[in-house]
Order: sequence, then structure tokens, then C-alpha cells
Amino acid sequence: LEIRERLRVLGVECEGPRAGSCEPGSIAIVLTTEPSEEALRLVTVSPKPAGLTLGLGWSDDDHPTIEIDGDFQVGRTHVITLPAGLTDEHGQRLGRRWRRRIAIRTAGPVHEEPGPAALSLSTHRGTYLRPDQARVGLLSEHVAEARVRLVKLQGADRRRLVASSDLGSEPWPAGSTTTVLRTLETRGPDARAEHVLELSQVAGQGDAVLVELEAVALTEHGRGREELEPVRGVFQISDIGAMVEVGPARGVVRAMRASTGEPWPGLEVALHTAADTQALEPTDARGLGTVPGAERAGPRATITLRDPVGGDRLTLPLQALAWPAARGVVAGSHYLAWRGSKEVERPPAETRPKGLRRGEQAIVAVQLGRGLYLPGDRVHLAGWAAISTPYGAIASRRVRAGTPVVVELQHQGQVLVSRRVTVDRHGRFTSSLTLPPQAPLGVYVAQARMLGSSTVAPMMLADARIPTFEATAKVREDGWVRGDTVRVAVRAKYLSGEPTPIEHLEWHLFCGTGSFRPAGYEWPWTFDASLEGRVLHHHGSIEGGDAPTATVRIPLGTDELHPQLTQWCGVSAAAQDQSLQQVGADAQFMVHPAPVYVGLRPPAEVRAGEASEVLAVAVDLEHQRVAQAGVEVIVEREPAELEGRAGAPPVEVARCTLDLPAEGEPGRCSLPVLAQGDYHAWATTTVDGRPLRTDAEFSVWPPPSPEEAAAVQAEAEPADAAAAAAPPPPPERRFEIRAPPRAVAGKPVDLRIEGPWDSAHGTLTVEQTGLRAAEPFVLEGGEAVVRVTPRAGRGPHLELHASVITPEEDHALPRLHDTRAGLVVEEDRRLQVSVEAPAQATPGSRATLRIAVTDGEERPIDARVAVWVVDDGLHQLHAPYEPALVGMFNPRRDDLWQRTHGYLDLRRPFVPWSFGARGARIPRVRQAASQVKGAGPPTQVRQRFEAVPLFEGNVGTGPDGVVELPLQLPDDLTRFRVTAVASAELPARVGKASGPARFGRGEATLEVSAPLMVRTVLPRVLRPGDRAELAALGVA
Repeated sequence: LEIRERLRVLGVECEGPRAGSCEPGSIAIVLTTEPSEEALRLVTVSPKPAGLTLGLGWSDDDHPTIEIDGDFQVGRTHVITLPAGLTDEHGQRLGRRWRRRIAIRTAGPVHEEPGPAALSLSTHRGTYLRPDQARVGLLSEHVAEARVRLVKLQGADRRRLVASSDLGSEPWPAGSTTTVLRTLETRGPDARAEHVLELSQVAGQGDAVLVELEAVALTEHGRGREELEPVRGVFQISDIGAMVEVGPARGVVRAMRASTGEPWPGLEVALHTAADTQALEPTDARGLGTVPGAERAGPRATITLRDPVGGDRLTLPLQALAWPAARGVVAGSHYLAWRGSKEVERPPAETRPKGLRRGEQAIVAVQLGRGLYLPGDRVHLAGWAAISTPYGAIASRRVRAGTPVVVELQHQGQVLVSRRVTVDRHGRFTSSLTLPPQAPLGVYVAQARMLGSSTVAPMMLADARIPTFEATAKVREDGWVRGDTVRVAVRAKYLSGEPTPIEHLEWHLFCGTGSFRPAGYEWPWTFDASLEGRVLHHHGSIEGGDAPTATVRIPLGTDELHPQLTQWCGVSAAAQDQSLQQVGADAQFMVHPAPVYVGLRPPAEVRAGEASEVLAVAVDLEHQRVAQAGVEVIVEREPAELEGRAGAPPVEVARCTLDLPAEGEPGRCSLPVLAQGDYHAWATTTVDGRPLRTDAEFSVWPPPSPEEAAAVQAEAEPADAAAAAAPPPPPERRFEIRAPPRAVAGKPVDLRIEGPWDSAHGTLTVEQTGLRAAEPFVLEGGEAVVRVTPRAGRGPHLELHASVITPEEDHALPRLHDTRAGLVVEEDRRLQVSVEAPAQATPGSRATLRIAVTDGEERPIDARVAVWVVDDGLHQLHAPYEPALVGMFNPRRDDLWQRTHGYLDLRRPFVPWSFGARGARIPRVRQAASQVKGAGPPTQVRQRFEAVPLFEGNVGTGPDGVVELPLQLPDDLTRFRVTAVASAELPARVGKASGPARFGRGEATLEVSAPLMVRTVLPRVLRPGDRAELAALGVA
């Protein structure tokens, strides 16, 4: 947070300041904060000097300034006025009118001093509106004579030199050259000279001129002539104001009469590229024309506009589009890079993956069916691919079938497994990779690379035992009062559905200081005591005994907690079954010191000498007001603020006893007039024999200084009676686009464009993954309404750029003002995925999975589906990573455009003598096959155990949106989770061949159990030579 000073004038800087007078030159008004551009229009100079110009700059000690330049005549006195309504860039007003009288006096005689020679032009390139304004300044120091060469430019020479960034290295063009020797009249200790070059002597409207200066002779005290290089400048004379906006695929040009701001229809437009020259359609009645996109134009293109009637002409070199990188991590995967994915080396910027056009980017995403793997497991991966493009009617297209994808498993940057697969015609690819049995444990990533883009999905490799049951911990109430006994119920259940007897339970209680704030009581209300508390830790265990049950209740006492503090508590429990597995569960709750709280509201902001009070209320745990009698409120001044009495006890300044009502106004404790300092207020009472306390702190600030008081008075009171009688000024209008934050694709949106000009012509360009449209508008009464329609399939964000041209006025050059806004385009790309599976099944049986895919309007969708069936115990250990597929395949791609305009090149006629311008690892046990011998009937032996019994990476539903898959269940007694991820292209009404663009996800669970189940109980660790006892649990 940066705190800025209020806007005020610090002083005046000028040439030779002395007792309210200055020598001829520029004058700078030094301010505390930077004024707005609009503020310059409010500055007046009376009488007004010839060639008056106003600008923004910085003083030598880095303060913002208003720069005033003009032909200030010796002997005249000028009054400079800044109105009270002048504002800075933050909207702060000056508050009171500022005036200063400055007399211009003759500069005293100064003799030339030795120094290095210098020679330059007042500007090295630019455009003048008319021939009579085409005056360039020749500036020198210690130069007595200079040679001037001028040549009018034609055709290719004009385009080459206007676009050149190094005029000195360019060959001199063919054509009639005018050469002039100029004797320079110098003045001052630096022997400065300023002379005017009239370009109108060799050029007229629509022409371009190359100027070269070369020093021929130096003054008596000048030195370093051999170091002086010739100086060149190139200038155009044209009233054509042009703005060109170009995207990858298309562009627009808006032509205006720069001097009036009116559209200029009928201009001939030509595009010159490194390859050829292309004549384009003339500008229409709105001054609008179309130009090819940046891909066609190339990096060094030039636009020429010509008036076939009057002969005016403008050459405008186009700025090259900053093309986005075609290689890198796909958006949405960046934050995973630290997990150890191998860095993709970027080749030079000019190389581009084969199959991509400039500005296109490949999108690739992968998903794994689980988050935790064991050494030797197979990693089943499903992938999707498309290409983001700014060239089509929609912003994505299919990847060519057969495009290779490299899929790797990486650990700490090292590739352990790699495979090359290809994309099919649906933009899908799948792969199953086997982890090495001796692979190191830890964090892994599955990475996919295609056409220069890459994406990663994290996973964990651990030698862990897959849980066979789950546990939950619940507390009946979220809030308790100190002295209550909180009972936490821990329940355990096998994943196959039957209760799990808890053989042993361990628990840990943690309590720390919390906070209570009822709804509707924001700062500065407080309801807590500012007392030192301690963190409470308790541990315990409960044995299941001879007959363990599936539910165990943990009794937790609260008497040891602080009697006056709110406490937040959390309990963690680990339930262990008879096979020595442990599964954890957590629960949280609050413990309040009493069933009622007293709240205090101290003064939020008070100055010394002002009246103030402390408010008080009582509320219950349901956030409702209640009555509370006998609340004592005490206010003390902190001792550290008592001058000369460091370490002294606090001084009581107020004490009140309040009976707080259940409704109506809060209780009030009035305070005496307080001195500056820090204060502490607290309230005490007793509720049901429980002591209650609330603390609050506040500060009393010093009284306002006389200057601050005067400024406040000036703001509050008008300057004179006439101002008092005048109506309040209208709110300041700013140039902005008022647009809703969101819009629905396909539905028109009305945008209101506002500006501080009553009437002006402007252009609104619309970008949605590249330039899409340009809409001219006219401000009438400072407002215009433009209707735009965001389109589905083109991206999630609409960029809006508005520009307005203000004409030549009051010696101010025409200027392009621009503003921008954006809105989110809402487009439903979600698919509804329904997964139907039997709720229960028996080990080894066959089940059928039915998957149905519909859109948001419940219409069936012909989709591609990836299906994983995974032991839910694995999900409990580590949830799988789920990429945000909808967002990844509908990326926001802003700034795919480039604007070029000639308004920054406009120059004022040079006025001489205006010097002084400023600015410048746990082993695991797998269940094994066994045989049971005895006199009973034959027993089915469970022997096929699989954590992932099914993976279908790419299966189609058909037009009915339904696909059925057979599932052969293994012999595991567990709960399986079925996960299906569907993808489809955009609807044909939106666009064709989009590649995967709509996504959905669905889940179902299936419990596998039997009437009588036998679970093995095996040791966790066995070493050679050990003796072991093997057991089995029978559950009916």
C-alpha cells in the first residue's frame, strides 16, 4: 500500500529565477503528485504567449511538473492560474485556486565559454499537418556554420526511410537535393543557436522530406568538430490520421482527417510487404477499411494511404505483432512444474513446430485414474489434444490424426519410462506404462509432449498397504461451552460395506485460541479477550476389549481450557482393526467461555478534543441479541504514551456500569474529552457464574494542523457568493467503456462508451482470440452505445478497445485517446456424465457399467469416454489429480493484436529559443491364494486380486450418448470407484472440427462383498528365520 500526499503546488522553476521574475524560457509548476492529462486543459496563462504549449514533466528532484513553453517576451508580466478543480491521476483535487505573477526580464550578458560542439535537430522524425507548420529546429552549441541538405522522397525510398530506425546508415536517395549553408547566430556561455528549417520550401501537402545537418565551422571556443557526425531526420506533411489494428488473421484501418477528427472516406490503401505490394479496398464512408492479418503482412510491412482528390499521402510503418510462444507448458499446468517434470528446451523463437501456423498453440492434457501407485503397477493414462487457433471462425481445430505424442513417467527430472503414441481423429490418445519394480519412491509426474506443448499430471509412488476400511469422526454440535463434555463418535466400516470392529483407537486433542464474531458486527466491534492463552495437547487411547464394536466414543473434558478465551479444538483419531491396519479421521469444534458474549465498539477514528463513546451489546452463540445486566466498562490510557512517565501504571479515564438490552440501541459509555494517545477498553461481567471479558483498543489522533483545517474549510465552503449560488458541477467524465462483467455467448451486449468530449468520432475493436470486428461510433453528449455479440467457440474473454480522436484545437495537436475493458464470455461446455453400476456385487462376478452422456439441455451427445475402475482405498490414500479440461481447451488468449497509429508522430511547428524543457517407504502385504480343507461343502477360494480391474481409455458412445461396458470383478472385498471422463467437439451450429472442447465427469461406487467373508491377518514384516502366526477373520 502506497500512501500518496494530497495534491498541492510546491513552487515554480524557470530560467534565471529572481524575485518573481524569470528570463525567457520554459516555466515549470512543481506539484506533489502527478496531474492528469485532462488537467492541462484547465491551466491558463494570461496574457497568452505565442506558441503556448503545455506538457507534463519532472523536476530535477523528481517531483511532477506542469511544463509551460512559449514565446515569452521580455518586459511582459504573465499570470499563471491553476483552478481549484485541477485533479491528479488519482482524482485528488487541488482544492483552492493557485495564481502566480511572473515578469519576464532580459537575460544578462554572458560570454561564450570553451566547450564541446553539438549539433542536432529538434526532432528526428514526425508528421506536420500542413506545409505552413512544417518547421524543424536546428539546434547547436559552439557551431558557427552548418550545411543543410533536403530531398523530397518518392516511392520505395520514402517507405524505406520512414520505416528506418537508423537513418545515418541509409544511402542518400535519388532525387533533386537542395543544399543550404547556414551561418548560426549563437548566444550564452554554450554558444547555443536555434534556427528554423522551413520544409515547405521543398515539399507540399502529402510529401515526405529527408533532412541532413553537418557542421562546417565551429565557434572560437568550440572543439571536437571531427567527432560531429551528420544528423538526419525524416518528416511527412499530411493531414491523414490513421490507426491500424492487426491480428494474426485480419486487420482494420481507420482513416480520419487529423485536424478535424472526421472520418475520411475514399482513401486509396496499399499494403507493402517484403514480397510485394497489394492494393486494398478504399476506406468506406466511415473511414474504415480492411487489411490482411499479421501472418500475411510479415514483420516489416508498411501501409500507404492516399487521397486521390487532393493528393495527400501518409506512409505508416506497421509495428510487428508480438507473436506468442508456440512452445511451452499448457496453461493450467504451470503450477505443477516444480514437482519434477523435465524442462522442455525452447528452440530459437523463429522455429515453429511443423503443423502449426504462427499464433497457434497445441493444447494437450492427460488424466490418470488414481493418485497413488505401487512399484510394478501399470499407469493407465488418457489424453486429449487440440490446437488453439486465431484463424478460424472458432478458436480451436482438430489435431491431424497420427500426430505423435511422447508420454513419459518422470521422477526428479529423470525419465524412467517413455512411450510414443499417436492422436486419433477424435483428438484422443491413451497409454499404459509399467513402473519398474525397483523404482524410487516419491512424487512423479506423467508428462505428455506434442507439437511443442507439454502438460503434466502428478502422482505418488509409495510401498503402502491399501486400506480395506474407512473411518469417520463426528461431533454432535460445532459449538460447546467450557465445562461441557464433548463426545466424538468414531465409526469404522469396511469398504465392502460391513462394520469394522475397532480393536484399538488412539486420539490426539489440540486446542488453541480462537475468535468469535457474530454476523453483522464487523470491525471495530470486538467480542474476545486479549489475554495470554496456552496451547492444550492431550493424547489418549481406547481398547476394544473382548467384544470390539464399530463405533467408539471419545469423551473430551473442557475444564482445563482458559475460562475467558474462545478456543478452537481439533481431534485426530486413528482406528485400528484386528488386522492391525490403522485409518485416520478428524473432527473440529469450538469451546466458548460462556453462553453469552459481550461486544465492544470503540471509536473508529477520533481526534483530540472531540467527544466519543464506547458501545456495548450482548449476544448468544446463535448470534442473537440478549439482555445482560451488570456489565462494567473501563477505559484506560496506555502508560507508554504518558510523557515523562515511562513504566507508570495506566490511567483510568472512564468507568461505566451498563445493563444491556436485548433489542434497540446498544449500551453507551460516554467518554470525556481525550488527549492524544493509545487507549484500552475492556468489559467484564458474570454469566451463570462464569467470568466474561472483552477487550478493545483505539487511538486518539492529534487535532488537525491549521493548514489541514484550512484545506478542509476550502473544500467545504465555496470561494465566493457567486460560487455558492451556482449549481454543483457535474461529475467528472472519464473516457471509459462501461460493460457488464459477464456476457452469454450468442446474446448481444450493449456497451456504453463515455468520454469528456461532447462530440467525437471513435472506433471500438473487438478481440476474442484475435481481432474479430471494428465498430465506428460517434460520441454525442459525451456518450455512445455500441452493440456487440460475443460468439461461442471463440474463447472465454472478450477484449474491447476504444479509441477517440480529438482534433487540432487551441494550438494542441490532434491526439488519439484509448481505453480498454473486458468481459467474461459464458459458454456452457460441460457435459453431464451419468454412471450406472450395481450398488453391490460378489467377488468374481460380472457386472455391467452403463455410461450416458448428455449436454446441459439433456440431449444425448456422441462422445468419447475414458473409464477407470479403481479400489477406493487407493483414493483414500491419495486423491487423483483432475485437470481442468474445460478451461485448458478453452484458453484465454488476450493481446493477439497490434495497434499502429500516426498520432504520436504529429509535431508542432518549431519555435526557437524555448530552452529548459524538463523531463527527461512401508513394506506391503498382498493377499494370496489359499486352500481350506474340511468336511464341509466345496469353498470358493478368492485368488484374483486387482486394484484396477478395468481401464478403457477411449470408447465411443454413439449418437444415443450411451455405452455399456462389461466389468469382470476380481476377488477383492472392497469398494470400487468408477470414474468416467467424456469429451466431445463443439456443436455443429457453433463450428466444425473443433477437436475435443466439451468435457464432463461422472462417478459411481460398487461394493464387493459376500454373506460370509474371510480376511487374512498377516504380519506386516517377515525376515528370513522368523516364525509367524497367521490368522483369518470371518465376517458374516
